Amino acid sequence: MDIKDATIQELEEALAERRAQPPAMLEKTNWEPVRAACQSVCVSMRNEESCEDEEDRQQWVYDAAMEAVYGRDIWSWMDAVGDE
Repeated sequence: MDIKDATIQELEEALAERRAQPPAMLEKTNWEPVRAACQSVCVSMRNEESCEDEEDRQQWVYDAAMEAVYGRDIWSWMDAVGDE
């Protein structure tokens, strides 16, 4: 489709389709931040730190894993999809 000939609806549909696809996974994954986050969770638990931090610890691991697999651009995509 030539963008000059596209209707607004066609452009909106193309944009929605593009947003529906997450960014490509990185070809080379750096697992070191994930390992560090996991280790931090274990150290916190060993030291019997407050359970109130449990959600934060889970979030650190989740964030590190998403960035390891998709790169930092994953957050922009997630923000864009979440705003729809």
